[in-house]
Order: sequence, then C-alpha cells, then structure tokens
Amino acid sequence: MADLSTHSYTMATISHKDYQSKMNDEASSYEQRIRELKTRRNAHADVSSLPLELLVDIFLLVQKNTPLKDWHRITQVCRHWRDTAINTPILWTKPPVRHQDYTSLMLERSKTSNLYIFLASLVSTATLVSLSGHIGRIQTLTAFLPVEQLAELCDRFIASGHIFSQLESLDVDQSGWQAVDWILPSTLIRQASSLRSVQLSRVGFDWQMLAPLNLTSLRLNNIRLTEQISSRTLLDTLGQMPRLRHLAFDLKDLLLRSAPTRPASKFALSQLESLDVEDCSPPHIPFLISHLVLPRLNCLKIEMIGVQVVEAYSSNTLATITTTIANGNFCVSGSLSVQCGRIRISDSNESFVDIRLPGAYVDDHVIGYTRQLLTQIALTLHDLVQVTLVIPLNSDELVQIFGNMHRLKAVTIHLYGTLISALIGALTHFPGHDSPHGARLFSNLDTVGCNGFLWDEIDPSVVTDFCNAILQRANYATAMKTVYFNYRCPPKWAVKLLRDGGISVKNGEVPEEYGF
Repeated sequence: MADLSTHSYTMATISHKDYQSKMNDEASSYEQRIRELKTRRNAHADVSSLPLELLVDIFLLVQKNTPLKDWHRITQVCRHWRDTAINTPILWTKPPVRHQDYTSLMLERSKTSNLYIFLASLVSTATLVSLSGHIGRIQTLTAFLPVEQLAELCDRFIASGHIFSQLESLDVDQSGWQAVDWILPSTLIRQASSLRSVQLSRVGFDWQMLAPLNLTSLRLNNIRLTEQISSRTLLDTLGQMPRLRHLAFDLKDLLLRSAPTRPASKFALSQLESLDVEDCSPPHIPFLISHLVLPRLNCLKIEMIGVQVVEAYSSNTLATITTTIANGNFCVSGSLSVQCGRIRISDSNESFVDIRLPGAYVDDHVIGYTRQLLTQIALTLHDLVQVTLVIPLNSDELVQIFGNMHRLKAVTIHLYGTLISALIGALTHFPGHDSPHGARLFSNLDTVGCNGFLWDEIDPSVVTDFCNAILQRANYATAMKTVYFNYRCPPKWAVKLLRDGGISVKNGEVPEEYGF
C-alpha cells in the first residue's frame, strides 16, 4: 500500500512539472509574440521615419549621455534603428577595452573611423593585440595603467610596425605609487605628425621627443627627464610650438640646478591662453616669462613656494609678473583674494590668476612681497566685484588699491584687527569736493564681511566708529546694505545700532557668487 502511495505521489509531481513546463513554454511564446508586435509597431512610428542624418545625430546625443550597458537598447527599438546604428561607424569608436569580445566587435563596426581609446583598468593581452592592429586609426589615447601594463602597451604598439598617423591627443599616467622610473619610448610617437596635445604624469621621457612636435597643449606633472635641460633649451623648444594654447609644468622636474645666465631672444606665443608653472630653486620663472610675449593669455597660475631664496624676487621680478597680466587678455571681473604669500583672482567657476609667492621664516617679509605685487597688479584690475583680504593693509593702501574700482560690491576682511581701523578710515575718506577722488571712492560698495575677529578684545570706540562708518555711507556714496559677521559677532549694542540704521546683519561669510 505504501509503494502504491509513493508511486501516485511521484506521478502527480511529474504531472505538475510537465504542466509548469508547458505553461513556461506558452509564456515564452506570448512574450516573443509581444516583442514582435512591439517591434512592428515601432517600425511604423513617426520616429522611425526620421531622415538618416537626423537619426544618427539623435543616436550620438543619446550615446553621449547614456551608460554603455544601456546603449544597446537603442538597437532593439526596431529593425530600422538597429540597421542604422550598426552601419554608422562613428557610433562604435570608443570601445570598452575591459570587454575583449565587445572591443573586437566595435573595432569591426567602426570600420575606418578614428578611434578614441581610454585605458584605465587592467587590460588583457588579447585586447592590446587587437588595438595594435588599428594604431593608424587612434585619434586620442589615454592610458592610466600600472607600469607593467604601460610597458606592455608600448612594446606591442611598437612591435606592430604601425604608426600613429591620426593621433592628436596623448595622455599617459602611471597608476599606483611606484617611483617615476619607467621611460616612455620616444619611438612610440616619433612619426605622430598630427599630435597636438600631450599630457604626461608620473613617467619619464626624453625631452628631445617633443622637439619636432607642433603642439597646442603640453601638460607635464611629476615627470622625470632622462637628462635635465637648461632654461634656454626650454625656451628654444617652446619657440618651435607657435600654436601652443595651454602649457603646464614644474620647473624642478625639467631644469638643471643652476641659475639662468645666457640671454635669450624674446618671442611670442601668440595663441597661448593658459600658463601653469611651478618654480624651482634657484628661481627661473622671472627669466622665462620675461622672454615671452603672451597677448592672448587669460589664465596664469604661478607657484613659487618651492623657491628657497626669497631675496631673488625683487620688485622688478614682481613687475615682470604684472606686465604679463597687463599685456594679456584677462577679463578681470570676478573676485580677488589676498592672503599672506598668495593672490588669487577668480569668477564663480574657476581661478584665472593664482600667484603663490616664495615662503619665508618671517611673515612680515612675505606680507611685504604680497603688498608689492598687489599694488602693481591693482593697476590692471578695474572690474572686480568682490575682494577678500587676509593681510594687513592701512587705510591709504585700501583707498589707493581699491577706492576707484567702481564695480566693487563687497569687501571681506579677516583676522587682523588693524584692518577694522583701516576699513573705517577708507570708508570715511572724503577730503572734499575738490579731491580727485571725492565721492567716487568705493562708489558701488554695499556689503562688508568681517571674519574671525575677537570683538570682545577690540576697543568699544573702534566698534562704534565701525558702525558709524557703515551707517554714514549713505550720506555721500552708495548706501551700505549688508554686513556679514563670521565666527563671532560684535556686541549686541553694535548689532542693534546697525539694524536700527537699516543695515541687514547676517551670520556667516559673504557668498562667493555675490555680485556676479
């Protein structure tokens, strides 16, 4: 009886499984039918009758803003879309090299179109072999790889016998924290006559590799030369690149440890827009920029904190920097920040002047250099809307440097108690109608920020004078609207005095975008 019961249960189980299998088959059949109907429906939709050129433009736009794993869906809308996508080579020019099979497929579909190769993870040998057969089509090559893979990449590309006939941009960066010992083979790009942009980070190379190249962009970061060069050689090489638009390097990576002595002819880099350079010791930046004419320069970043001999930066040296800015193409209409040893001018998005002066053991020394450079640069600053000061200036200096900036909307002072008295004197500087300045001083200023002051330690009479200077601005210039106090506020009686006079008192800092 037990055997019969077990047999019946087994037969029932098999029957249920057969039934479930049958239902699964039917469901699959219906799903397939639904897909076919959707495909036929999509084939007759208005979007499927778009002109081929417009459809390709749409594909390119979708591809640009769609993750790779979702990109395939566009080929599943209808047969027309699939055929259009598969037969449009420019849609397949950025192969995901971490997937060997897909890379091979995209290399095939891209046909003769130029390729954009991005290597930022471990790449299989098979993928490198596939890519080496298409070197002549690579337009941009970015390689962020460990040293071992960089070496294998270069070896296989060189061994292929092909040349970079279409290469325009090369970006090589060693991943990891290994010492900068690996040398980029010069033969890799020796015949890359179309190369226009080179960015090298944490690798070594022979400087002569760059000599025949007419680049538009050269960016070098933490590199090592097989043989360091002189400042004269650097200038000679740059002189052969009249189309340069962007230039960035650290001079300690490039130059011999000797002061520049040989005079060089002055020449123009008439297309250069951005210059980002870090100095070495002994300093070379003054020598270099004094030999360059940069009429289109609109972004200048100079780092001098590695310079040991502060005395090497004389007033004439600072004037050289100022002249470079004055003769460039700077639209100085943003925010100025002045700290001990640093002057930065920026808009709401990015800095376009950033000067870091040499350090010193005595802050007064650096403050003196900062004042000198600020005073000289101020002659070229007419459209600033916001100023932040973290160095001590007196009232005469505030008037001289900032008084006639007629778009200036906000001034923020930090830390130095003497700045409060200086600001009071500057805001109340009104010697008479016969003055060449008169009421024009700070003509548009309506906001003041005070950061980091210990108001309890400031003489109450100074606090009173500060409040009166703010309140009385309306008598002879633009009325003050807002005062920001960050870290600590002045005494309650002072805040009440300001508010009773119609001034908005706020906690925090003046917004960075204020006045833009």
